[in-house]
Amino acid sequence: MTSQHPCDEEGPCQSRPDHSKDVLESLRNSLHALGYASATTQAYLRAAEHFRRQLETESKDLLTASHEDVKAFLTRHLPVCRCPMPAPKDLHGVRAALRHWLTIANEPDGRPTSIGSLPPIVQELRDFRAYLIDICGLSESTCTSRLHYAGEFLGETFKAGRIGLRNLEPHAVMEWVARRSQRCKPGTAGVIASCVSSYLRFCQFRGLIDERLLHAVPAIPRRRLIDVPRHLDDEDLQRFLCCFDTSTPVGCRDHAMALCMVEMGLRAAEVARMHLRDIDWRQSILHIRETKGARERALPLPHRPGLAIARYVRQGRPRTTGKSLFVRHSVPLGTPLTPELVRGAMRRAYARVGFPPQWCGTHLLRHTAATRMHQRGASLKEIADVLGHRSIDTSVIYTKVNLPALKTVALPWPGVKS
Repeated sequence: MTSQHPCDEEGPCQSRPDHSKDVLESLRNSLHALGYASATTQAYLRAAEHFRRQLETESKDLLTASHEDVKAFLTRHLPVCRCPMPAPKDLHGVRAALRHWLTIANEPDGRPTSIGSLPPIVQELRDFRAYLIDICGLSESTCTSRLHYAGEFLGETFKAGRIGLRNLEPHAVMEWVARRSQRCKPGTAGVIASCVSSYLRFCQFRGLIDERLLHAVPAIPRRRLIDVPRHLDDEDLQRFLCCFDTSTPVGCRDHAMALCMVEMGLRAAEVARMHLRDIDWRQSILHIRETKGARERALPLPHRPGLAIARYVRQGRPRTTGKSLFVRHSVPLGTPLTPELVRGAMRRAYARVGFPPQWCGTHLLRHTAATRMHQRGASLKEIADVLGHRSIDTSVIYTKVNLPALKTVALPWPGVKS
């Protein structure tokens, strides 16, 4: 007598709990709302059904499955899958489908995904992230950086997976930071050391280590203000702003984002997180709420960025129930932009203008805004307030590129008559 395969079309696994039907129907509705094509929606639903049937063979339920169940399905079942069609076996397609399913399965009731079976390092990083957000008040972008390098440190230091902080010696910390920083620029090396220090402070906060390990993180020498910030002159700025095709919805959106950065000095993450409610149109004020230093600030909304935003909202922004100001115009349609998507839009604009390939970040636009403000007479305190700097010292670098002001304090060269 042959055993019934979990993905056969007939058999006991055909009986599906009602809540599994609800989850699959929610997945269908979500994909439809995000603008996915019918063929893609059907493929994703088949992948979710494939996963559901495999779970039933393990006496597990679709609604209570965790990230680890998904990982096991992708890495253990799919490579050796003998399930009959139409069960999909393409790794990339199934992974994308289950990523959407995890969102749908865990959002409606606010129930967090089960972490009981997570590896120790993953659980440690999850606790570290909660500390960074709840205790330190750091932004998501800063947390991402610290979690990345802390994860590298833990993974290479405790290769067995079990974290033994009480047996960690100072020389091991010093050697790891020194080795990891060898192939990096001084700025990146400083970030790595800072991330490891932040994690060790988290461990000290819990009473797991003493100060010896904190002092073991080597200081990375870096001369502040040694470089002159790159910025756009008037001609390059005009070329840059004219390269957006504002007759298209995407061009209209990207032009508005560029003006927010080049005239108001906003970061890419701040642009991506702007909401419709953040603009007070009567008072012409933009409220920046989710900032790098978790310090809200209110800025006057200049005429050109305000006009570009209004044009985008009226003529280019797709209909969506979301409240984010700048959204995606491709699938998933209407979802908020990420900081990387904002940077990508600016990189494509740089390429259209013909700027050097190494110009790939949006800080070029932020530096341009600060430089132009200082050249027009703004004080360092005013620049620091607009950019959201905690200290005026951070804004001092812009005095280097205020050439008109530097000429007034420059002494004549000895032996040269004016």
